[in-house]
Amino acid sequence: MRAILFDIGNVLLFFDHGIAFRRAAELCGRSPEEVKQLVVASGLEREFDEGRIPTEEFIDRVRGLLSLNASNATITDTWCRIFWPNVPVVRLVDGLAETHRLVLVSNTNEMHMSFLRERFPVLRLFQGAALSYQVGHRKPAKEIYEAALAQAGLPPQDCTHVDDVAEYCEAARALGMESIHYKPDEDLGAAIASLEARGRSTTPSRRVWQPPETGGSHPRPPHT
Repeated sequence: MRAILFDIGNVLLFFDHGIAFRRAAELCGRSPEEVKQLVVASGLEREFDEGRIPTEEFIDRVRGLLSLNASNATITDTWCRIFWPNVPVVRLVDGLAETHRLVLVSNTNEMHMSFLRERFPVLRLFQGAALSYQVGHRKPAKEIYEAALAQAGLPPQDCTHVDDVAEYCEAARALGMESIHYKPDEDLGAAIASLEARGRSTTPSRRVWQPPETGGSHPRPPHT
């Protein structure tokens, strides 16, 4: 059996931080660009993604940073309702779950993951997860990939990594994994099947996996 290590954002699920910035701008009377600049300059996202601050502190600091007169629930909703499914990849994962060990490896935070696990059942198909806020490191740090390999329980040569960021793919390859630089207009199922057909693994799967026929990805955000 092989393992496939999936990124979440813009692979399994599409997302757009701009949605959160626009909603926050409406709440605080600033422009979306000003909100973005304040949040990015604060370093809050990195701290939160690396698990150095809990959700409650993140919310309090966002409230102070933007001078928001908003409840915890409103701020959580503003920051979390930025995701929608990449339908062809979700369907692909459903088929892969029968023959592969699936592991998440993602730069994310406690608040987003709580939201995503409640709303996207596809995440239940993953047997393991290496998440930055739990590991304490974000990609491309080798520690998060090592944590993902530990979750997979297989050597690097039996693992395929999928990510939309080229730098993160290179980091996975440096540890001995195959890595696919995912692009929405390309057939991910065919790319995985092609790698496996090259005989990278000497361990047979329970059955030969063939990619399902899926339509193209259509990145389309939810109504805002």
